[in-house]
Amino acid sequence: MNTCSKSRLIVGYVGRYLCYPAIVESCVSGFSVETNVVTFWFVDEHKVKQFVTLHTFEFIDRLVRLIPDKNLKLICYYGLYSRRTAGVLQKMLTPLSCEKVSVV
Repeated sequence: MNTCSKSRLIVGYVGRYLCYPAIVESCVSGFSVETNVVTFWFVDEHKVKQFVTLHTFEFIDRLVRLIPDKNLKLICYYGLYSRRTAGVLQKMLTPLSCEKVSVV
């Protein structure tokens, strides 16, 4: 495989994840072209807003780490929310929702 087609595959793979950003644009509070730094914020586990200032390349490096490896399958829904269980659960709950409830 030549370099051009490899590059296109890599760009296509990374491009798919640009539609689903790892950080929302509103969390980026500042960018300085002169000093090449990005300032962003996040809410930590203690529900405190933390501001972080990073060099541009380090910021991009941290974002690229969040892109999953090729062929890695991520689980979106499991348990009661899974597709397999949702259909069975709906069949079980539909008759219950049609029952009349008597108020005592």
